[in-house]
Amino acid sequence: ENDGFNEENFLINDSRGQFENISAENLGIQINGDEMEMENVN
Repeated sequence: ENDGFNEENFLINDSRGQFENISAENLGIQINGDEMEMENVN
């Protein structure tokens, strides 16, 4: 199960700011979670 990134990977990369847009847009996670209200959760 390797989609190019997994939860652990993007969390780690997110700290580096490399996948900030991926986690925000696809997962509505901690970055802008409050603003987005996790509306993109599938």
